[in-house]
Amino acid sequence: MTRHMTQSGTARTMPPIPVRDQSNPPATNRQVPAPGKATPSTVGAPVTAGSEQALQDLIRTEIRRALRDGGSPQIVIPPNFVRNAVPQGAVDMTITMFLTIAFVIVGLPLARAFARRIDSKSQRLTSGAGELRPAIEQLQQSVDALAIEMERVTEAQRFQAKLMAERPREPAQLPRQG
Repeated sequence: MTRHMTQSGTARTMPPIPVRDQSNPPATNRQVPAPGKATPSTVGAPVTAGSEQALQDLIRTEIRRALRDGGSPQIVIPPNFVRNAVPQGAVDMTITMFLTIAFVIVGLPLARAFARRIDSKSQRLTSGAGELRPAIEQLQQSVDALAIEMERVTEAQRFQAKLMAERPREPAQLPRQG
């Protein structure tokens, strides 16, 4: 019995809480295997197709004997029974499939973002070339005008050189006025 305090401060006795027994059954109810007889818990080899049928037969026999003797059947499953229930290749394929799905879920948005970034850069380059066209045309016109001016300067220098070459070497004396 447990005591519980009420709001008024007096102790009140409560009935005990029932507990479900989840432990192993008492040892008197357990079946002890005969010496030398293989039980499912002592089977150490991996479960194969042939040994699986033998294991099932052994479990059925143990259940029948326990029910016949008036006790509850004790089924002991070998530790490697569940591990060998699914072939290792199927486990590997399942893991690979989930990893692939995770990679696609994470990688697809990243790939799309990367593609959009590259596309926006190429669009900026093409739009930038349209803005440069007037500046390039103006630069070309300036270079053409500069070339024409340089040609005029060289013609003027040639003309001056020709005049200097035709001129007499000695200066002519001019009459003095008096």
